[in-house]
Amino acid sequence: MVDYTKSKIYKITCSESGRIYYGATVAKLYNRVRYYRKLKSTHITEDFVKPTIFWCADIPCNSYEQQVSYLNDFREQKAREALNASKSL
Repeated sequence: MVDYTKSKIYKITCSESGRIYYGATVAKLYNRVRYYRKLKSTHITEDFVKPTIFWCADIPCNSYEQQVSYLNDFREQKAREALNASKSL
């Protein structure tokens, strides 16, 4: 059984392009980045060169649905921040 109280949001970046992917997991982050390296051809991060993973936030949840909801809210917040930053340039 998955313990969603250990949920966290993470960011994976591509060292070459600077592209970013945000995700959520209950796994240890080093296991999560290994997982993405194995997926290569089936995930949005498939073309990431030397992906690096960073912890963003702990989000203790009660369910998978709540974890996804928190992640979506976090992604929307980051998109708004990026938009506001680009407007100020």
